[in-house]
Amino acid sequence: HPIRVTPDRVEAYRVELPPGQLAGRHTHPGPVTGYVERGRIAFERDGQPVRELRPGDVFFEPAGETIRRFDNPSGSEPVPFVAS
Repeated sequence: HPIRVTPDRVEAYRVELPPGQLAGRHTHPGPVTGYVERGRIAFERDGQPVRELRPGDVFFEPAGETIRRFDNPSGSEPVPFVAS
């Protein structure tokens, strides 16, 4: 996916979604890429079907695009991922 700006810096974060966490509908002012370490994430970009992300999968959220779902469907396991 083309990125149309030159960033001043790139930040990376390790995030952990608790069991059952629903991130829900959201947007970001800049593009976000990520990598799933463990578990599963229900991921849905606007206008696309829900994808199940598993360990080793990567995701991309374009700047300003609505992300309809970014949820941990597990009732017992957290999902760690890295995002930048």
